[in-house]
Parts: sequence; structure tokens; C-alpha cells
Amino acid sequence: MPLALSIDITDMGWTAQVPNIEALADECVRATLTAADPSILASPQLAEIGLLLADDTTLRTLNKQFRGFDKPTNVLSFPAARSSVLVTGMPRPIGDIAISLQTVIAEAARDGKIVVSHTRHMIVHGVLHLLGHDHIEDADAETMETLEIAILAGFSIDDPYIEHETRFSVRR
Repeated sequence: MPLALSIDITDMGWTAQVPNIEALADECVRATLTAADPSILASPQLAEIGLLLADDTTLRTLNKQFRGFDKPTNVLSFPAARSSVLVTGMPRPIGDIAISLQTVIAEAARDGKIVVSHTRHMIVHGVLHLLGHDHIEDADAETMETLEIAILAGFSIDDPYIEHETRFSVRR
């Protein structure tokens, strides 16, 4: 399964909160690609994904710059430009994901979740966005959340949406 996962940890709290974060991220990315678009890992062409494990300040800056929201967020995804021409021998960029430690910790505490489990969810969620999934419209949210639930079940993580009244609803 040719995958190049580049991980940049700019907030070292990640290594304390999520032991073996690199291996965990690799597992989550591979599980998500396998479930959502197995052709990527079946291809002999190397797939590239970047993962930035950062803090609220960084995510706030990125959120403001790219989405116009002046607030931190849990995860942001930046899909690579899709090209119909894939060059043999060259990696296929899938995109980049950024996750904020402080927001993940706060959400996990608020929802009674384990930080490691919520981190897995954010990685899965981010990769699904890279693959074109979204949750703006109800039907798209249902499709995306159904995939997330199935992938997370493979890690023995309960449905992350079960406690929320907003299940399958429009969210930003």
C-alpha cells in the first residue's frame, strides 16, 4: 500500500496526549482510504498526505485565512488540486490536514470522549474531506458520517454522533 504520510508536529503536547501518534495517524489514514477510496492504495502510484498536528493559534490563523472564520477549529482539510493526468513515477498528492490539540482536548472533555479516540475521529474526518466528502447538505452529511462511524468501529470507537441532536444535519 504505497502511502507517504508526512507528519509535522508543531505542538509537542500531541506526543504526551496521544502516544505513538505517528503510527495511530498512519492506521487512521490507511483505514479511511481503504473504506472510502480503495483505488488509491491499490494503485502502484505513491499517494501523499500531509498532517499538521498543531495548536489553536495555528488553526485559528488557517481558519481565518482559508475559510474566513476568525476562530480555532478542530480539523481543517486542504485537498490537492485534482488532475486528470497522473504522471508515472510521480507521487499523487491527496492533500493536507491540520488538527488543533487544544480543541480536540476541549471537545473530548465536553463530550466525555477519550482524547486518542477523538483524535482518530478527526484524522478520519479530515481524510474524508480530502476525498471530496462533505457535511454541508443533509444527504452528504449522512453519507460522510456513515463512513466515519464504520471506520471508527474498526478501532472499537462508538458512534461519535450518537449523543448529538445534530446527527445528519447541516454543520459548519
